[in-house]
Amino acid sequence: MSPARLSQARGDLVRVGLIAYERPLYHVLALDGPRRLDAREPAEAEMGVRSGRLRAAWERTPRSPSQAKARCMVSQFCRSS
Repeated sequence: MSPARLSQARGDLVRVGLIAYERPLYHVLALDGPRRLDAREPAEAEMGVRSGRLRAAWERTPRSPSQAKARCMVSQFCRSS
């Protein structure tokens, strides 16, 4: 796929709300569907474990100097939540 086509496709997906993109990260957004009756909200402790795993993986990932600022911002957000 050419860089121009990739950029166009990415823009289309962002416009229709299927992905969020902020270089270099993509986030696939969930489609809203009917909630199951047995669906449960994650417990606060479970969310803490998940965010800890994400933070650890993020901190292990090598970064370029331009990505260091984003890493710092995400780390500060994770600590405050």
